[in-house]
Amino acid sequence: MAPLVTRECHVHLIVRENVLYQIVVILQIIFAGIGLFVALFRWRKISWVARWAALLLLLSITGDVSSYVLYHVFRINPNLGGNTYGVVVISVYGLIYYQAFNRRYKNFFLIVSALLTLFAAINFIFIQKSALNSYTSLSVSILVTCYGLMYFYWLIRELPTTQLHRLPMFWFNSAFMFYFAGTLILNVSTTYLVNVLKDDLSVFWIFHNVLGIIEFMLIAVGLWVDGRTERDHNLTQKAPAI
Repeated sequence: MAPLVTRECHVHLIVRENVLYQIVVILQIIFAGIGLFVALFRWRKISWVARWAALLLLLSITGDVSSYVLYHVFRINPNLGGNTYGVVVISVYGLIYYQAFNRRYKNFFLIVSALLTLFAAINFIFIQKSALNSYTSLSVSILVTCYGLMYFYWLIRELPTTQLHRLPMFWFNSAFMFYFAGTLILNVSTTYLVNVLKDDLSVFWIFHNVLGIIEFMLIAVGLWVDGRTERDHNLTQKAPAI
């Protein structure tokens, strides 16, 4: 079994015993499940962008459930589930934005995703290991925030429609920006708070998962809109150079 030895591991285990934290995690799984159900219900109608967004929800549910099972059933370090999720999810974000820009900038998204995935894997195996992989989380936060800003810049410049609420990618991008912008400070300060200030991070992790709930709600809306929107209203139909 993976040892529960580092202080960061110990802190996360303490947080997992917090009843409010457990309730928030359950709510997060429920809202992710709702979004996933919407995607499956409209699978034949939704775009590839929406399908990759649905995969994000599936990976999130898998990560949360696996972490719960690892800790409460097998008494194994639950960070293994979340850290594995952090490695895998990088490519999914790259695929979402690759599709959103009408499959342009292939080399850019491929190289960036490959390099960051390699870094995340090295961090997981050799650097932070079974501790919370805050370096990976911070890198992903910065990357997706940059993707989101690029997309919003293009959206404002081109304004493909005055009815932004009918654009599924608008909802997906808003969800990502809201979540990663909100958790960026948390990812920056995790190691310092735990190892220097000896904080148990209860409030921070609850805040983290509340942001996750809002993110999944916005993604669910985007999935619903995608299934109802004609393809000529989808931003993936054209994407001029930024």
